[in-house]
Amino acid sequence: MFYDGKCPLCAYEVSHYQRLDKDFKNIRFLDINDDGVKDVLAEKGLTFDDAMARMHVETKDGRMVEGVESFVQVWQELPYWRHLVPLARVPGVTWAMHQAYTAFARNRLWLTGREQEKKE
Repeated sequence: MFYDGKCPLCAYEVSHYQRLDKDFKNIRFLDINDDGVKDVLAEKGLTFDDAMARMHVETKDGRMVEGVESFVQVWQELPYWRHLVPLARVPGVTWAMHQAYTAFARNRLWLTGREQEKKE
């Protein structure tokens, strides 16, 4: 799971996922701001800007998914959260999740007080 560790909401959510995954170690969490992660992104055909724009997850079968599907892939590996996966697959729910995530992703830097990074 590639995530922006400088995003307070993203970091909070990932720390929650890490606590749930600590006994299973099913998910590899990679902060895109860490040294060396840009090389991993490049190996996966992604740029830093791609990773900043939307969350990305590599599935167990090697596919790269992004956005809402990233959350669904993570949730199916976690206790409690895996029960939301069937709901997230319902077409109307998937659409609503996609709309909400797209709005957040588009405005994430502004919402987290980091809008100056967009200009850099």
